[in-house]
Amino acid sequence: MDEQEKEAIDIGKKIDLDEIARFYHKRMNPENRNILKQRGINDASIDKFLLGYDDGTRIGFSSSDMSKLGDFFKDRFIFPIMNEEGEVVNMVGRSKMNVQPLYKDLPSQYVKDPDILFNEAVIKESDTVFLCEGIIDAISLIQANFPAVAILGVNSFKAEWSEKFKDKHLFLCFDNDEIGRMGKEAIARQISDSAEEVYFINLPEGIKDINEYFVKVKDAAKSFVMLVQQAAQSGKFRQFPADTRNLNTFQQEYTRRNEGKMVGIPTGFSELDKILFGGFRDGLYIVTGEPGAGKTTYLRNLADRIAGRRIPVIMVSMETSAFELWAKSMARITDSSIGDVLCGRVDQGIIAEANKEYAPIASLTWTVEGVGPVPVTAIDSYVYQTFNELGTAPVVIVDYLQRIPVDIQIQAPSQEVFDSYNAYSLKKLSQKYSCPVVAASSIEKPPTEKRDTNERVTAVLYTADVVMNLSGRGREGVETEEDPQSVVLEILKNRNGVLGKIPLEFHKSRSYFSPIEKEEAGEGESK
Repeated sequence: MDEQEKEAIDIGKKIDLDEIARFYHKRMNPENRNILKQRGINDASIDKFLLGYDDGTRIGFSSSDMSKLGDFFKDRFIFPIMNEEGEVVNMVGRSKMNVQPLYKDLPSQYVKDPDILFNEAVIKESDTVFLCEGIIDAISLIQANFPAVAILGVNSFKAEWSEKFKDKHLFLCFDNDEIGRMGKEAIARQISDSAEEVYFINLPEGIKDINEYFVKVKDAAKSFVMLVQQAAQSGKFRQFPADTRNLNTFQQEYTRRNEGKMVGIPTGFSELDKILFGGFRDGLYIVTGEPGAGKTTYLRNLADRIAGRRIPVIMVSMETSAFELWAKSMARITDSSIGDVLCGRVDQGIIAEANKEYAPIASLTWTVEGVGPVPVTAIDSYVYQTFNELGTAPVVIVDYLQRIPVDIQIQAPSQEVFDSYNAYSLKKLSQKYSCPVVAASSIEKPPTEKRDTNERVTAVLYTADVVMNLSGRGREGVETEEDPQSVVLEILKNRNGVLGKIPLEFHKSRSYFSPIEKEEAGEGESK
């Protein structure tokens, strides 16, 4: 065993973040330093902040087992986070090759203090503070002598951190896109009662973030002073600002989408993707239908198809167990009856092979069973954890809306009030993380010309961006017990698009839906 391996093993046994940070720092060879220099980070900053690199040597972190050292940060630059005493309490890894996830947070079991911001000590030293969305942005400002601190992404800010900025003149420096805009608006609302003043730094069109500004703009430090002056002249944050504050950000977001950087997440059903302009985006998607229409099966199919495209999925199941959902996937893969899978009548070898085939999908699927209360706040926590671990927002699937408890007190509650509140909360969660939320709901029956007086259109329908209804009737509207069964997925509401009817076949016994070829669809084609 050579000295380097011995050093790595000894440090790994201690799990001392200071020693580990120094270990990583020693691996900042000239090549790695040069990569950071291309991002505008100089040697002085690399050494001051103890920036490092994980080259895959036998040291690292495991997100699942504290007793094992893994390759959690392999091939990533390491950004330690220190408290006022200079002790490393946390760290973040950024991909060297820009692969996803771009950033990884240290697994929570190793974090000594999750409430310390990057370069937090500077807050006590200055009356004016610049709060950045990311560490590299903060370092860019620090090198230009601006007192900057950083959170770890727009969704990481905690309301209690507002007190850190009490009586400060605070400038928010977030990414020049829609997520950054919404993030700084939300943080400003939380922090405005503590800070003396809150201002927004608006970056020029074509500049995505603070770091890019300092890399691309000539005499960036001097010109940034002008941006600060413009922010001050625009006035401090108001709870009800004019839209002119966001014009540059809106145009930047449009440019991003125009360049193809804002594409939908394919659902696996091509006709539905066409209606949804490529698939799911952030927003609330409601799936409704009569009992037995196959809503749970349809949602499970969506989960499998999306995770099969290497996109993470969180499936919150309030009634169906994780085993039953797994059985639906096994029935589909093995072409067996769901009843045979649930009763253990399928050959074990066949199930074992199907389980291996399903493993890549399962690795990106998190099923939350509703064995206890699962309010929207809990779902938010699951999304946040997944986002931090993978660097990618998951698709959230909820089965179903009426089983989500309400975690606040509502006077004179009714089921409709609960439904409306939870639908709104899920939509805000979708906007917060820029991720789709798909939820089954028992919105009575879709409106018809012969609408029964007992039927009602709940507030959920109005809150949702897209409402899809599964009809378990044949093409002529006649009930059928055949398997597969001809069904229609009708788009009843599409906030930014067209409506339509998509013919499907429901293989009820084998727990999956399949599209009907377009030439066979006839009148079922979307309009």
